Amino acid sequence: MLKKNLLLLLSVFTLLPTLSAQHKAREVQASFSQGSGNALQLEIDGLDAGEVEKLWSKFLKDYDGKPKKVKKGDELMADDVTIKRMSNNTVDIYSLASKRGDDGALFTVWFDLGGAYLSSSMHPDGFPEARQMMDRFALLCEQEKVEVQLKTEEGELKDLEKDLTRLEKDQKGYEKDIEDYRKKIEEAEAAIQESIRQQETKKVEIQTQQSQIEGTRKLLKKLGKG
Repeated sequence: MLKKNLLLLLSVFTLLPTLSAQHKAREVQASFSQGSGNALQLEIDGLDAGEVEKLWSKFLKDYDGKPKKVKKGDELMADDVTIKRMSNNTVDIYSLASKRGDDGALFTVWFDLGGAYLSSSMHPDGFPEARQMMDRFALLCEQEKVEVQLKTEEGELKDLEKDLTRLEKDQKGYEKDIEDYRKKIEEAEAAIQESIRQQETKKVEIQTQQSQIEGTRKLLKKLGKG
C-alpha cells in the first residue's frame, strides 16, 4: 500500500506543471436548465461524464455539499453550500458534465450567489476561491486517472505473474516428462541388452538342437531308415 501511495504521489507531482499549463478552469458564459450565466469550465481528458460527476460529489463533501439531479435538467445542484471565502451567504452550485471527444468530459460549474452567478468582474473577492476550487478538482481528476492507470497496470502485472507461474508449472511438467522418458529409455536399453543375451542363448540352444537332430538322423540311417 505504501509503495502504491508513493507511486501515486510521484505521478501527481509530475502532473502539476501540466495542470498549471493545460487544465486551468476558464470563465465562460454557458446555458443550462436555469437559463444562462457566468460559469467556470474544465476540459477533462481520460474520464467520462459519469466518472466526473461521481468525483464532483465526492469533492463537495469537503464543503458539506450534496449534489442532486435537477428536475427536468441534466445538471447536478448542491444547495446552501457554505464557502466563506467566496460569499458571506450560502451558495447554490450547479454542475454539468458532458461528453467531450472519445475519452473525456466538459465540466461546467455555475456558482449561484442568490440573484447572480459568480464572475470575476462582479465578484473579484470571491472569484479566486471558485477558481482554486476548480483547480483542486482538476487535480483530483488527475489523481483519479493515475489511480485507475495504476490499478490497470497492477492487473496487468498479476496477469503476467499468472503467466509466469503457468510457464514454470509447464516447465516442471516437461522436466518430469523428460525424466520419465529417460527412465523408459534406460529400461528399454536394459531390455534390449537382455533380449540380445537371450538371443545368444537361444542361438546356442538352436545349434544344440540342430546337432541333436543331425545325430538322430544318422542313427536312423544306420538302422536302415531314411
